[in-house]
Amino acid sequence: MKKLMGAFLAMTLLFPLAACGAKGAAPSNEASEDTAAPSADGERDEEIREKIAEINAVLEGNAELWNQLIEKMDTQPNLIYDGKVYSQYLSETLDANRDLFSDKELQVLMEDIERIKMLEDELAALDEGGTRNTDARDASQKAFPAFEGRDLDGKKVDSSLFAGNAVTVVNFWFSSCEACVAELGKLDELNRALQEKGGAVIGFNTDTFGGDEKAIAEAKGILEKKSARYQNVWIEKGSDLADLTNGFAGYPITFVVDRNGNIVGDPVLGGIDNPAVMELLQAQIDTALQQDKQS
Repeated sequence: MKKLMGAFLAMTLLFPLAACGAKGAAPSNEASEDTAAPSADGERDEEIREKIAEINAVLEGNAELWNQLIEKMDTQPNLIYDGKVYSQYLSETLDANRDLFSDKELQVLMEDIERIKMLEDELAALDEGGTRNTDARDASQKAFPAFEGRDLDGKKVDSSLFAGNAVTVVNFWFSSCEACVAELGKLDELNRALQEKGGAVIGFNTDTFGGDEKAIAEAKGILEKKSARYQNVWIEKGSDLADLTNGFAGYPITFVVDRNGNIVGDPVLGGIDNPAVMELLQAQIDTALQQDKQS
């Protein structure tokens, strides 16, 4: 793959931070004069950030080897990320692809996995030790980050679009990702099917972030070639949603979002032209549609 992403699909969603406002609002870095001593939640949040950085550093330390393995994740139906412990997912994928690596390389990767598992255990302990209300934490972890941007034709788009859809399938991709491009036609088919049920598909091509005209033109050309006419959006670099993409384990990755802007289920990693991936995604879509009918 072109890029090695971070350790988890969306760490800020899995471990919401007390210092962050609703829907990804960034906290101020300046303390007011009457600010009290750091709260237990604030200290916990800082420890979580440090652990996440350590996990990312483990993968980045052997990025070339991990990229070889990550390339295989989208192509093996039995190894789809389904919300399991990430170190377990990496271990299963490595076991299925041991022939890609020398004994020395395997040892390096296994040591990385053991380190990640230890850090995951420490993260879990921190999360369990949080003092905030569990229901509030569960609600915040499901919010898709608010965003503002434009589609590839220049029309303004923002996260208020979720309110107009019974369900929104949000897909992230980039232009040189073969697995991403391969699923574009299927995503367009899905968009047409969802429109009949009051839903839609939207795409975010990460190469276009910041409004790069060359990248936008390339993305539009690829979409046209694949007869994919659903809306694709670019956002500013450094925005909350753009920053979130730095935590993705791989591409393509797809979220299901309900009318209230909340994520339904876990992010789905892999192209939906893979039947196993589509089955996972369809289950989440069905859940969102059913919940919308009941609300």
